[in-house]
Amino acid sequence: MWDSDDAFGGNGDGNGNETGEMTIGQGYCVTDGAFANLQVQYYNESYRPHCLSRDFVQGDRLTQLGAHIKPEALEKVLDRREYETFLLEFEDGPHSVIPVFVRGDFFKLTAPNGRRLLGGCDSDFLHSG
Repeated sequence: MWDSDDAFGGNGDGNGNETGEMTIGQGYCVTDGAFANLQVQYYNESYRPHCLSRDFVQGDRLTQLGAHIKPEALEKVLDRREYETFLLEFEDGPHSVIPVFVRGDFFKLTAPNGRRLLGGCDSDFLHSG
């Protein structure tokens, strides 16, 4: 999914913008793949033109977040019989760790070139890619 040549591009690059500084949501400009150097218009429902940004979490925090998407963690959530319990555990676990892992434009529930839709539809599209 994050392949530089055949997919959505890799991690943001601290050298990808003029200053090398973080841009949006603790991310850096994406400089490879299908979205390399893409300029988007919104962040968190505000008009803020910027480069599409990411910065994948690494180290101990990655291990901590990864525990929420391991097969046994997913099975535990999927085994819930009551919808409300399932929904709360899904939202607080596997679903919420993806934006925290990717950061940048994924950090908020908005699409970088549009506004949030009811039910988070645009963010679900981004997550599914």
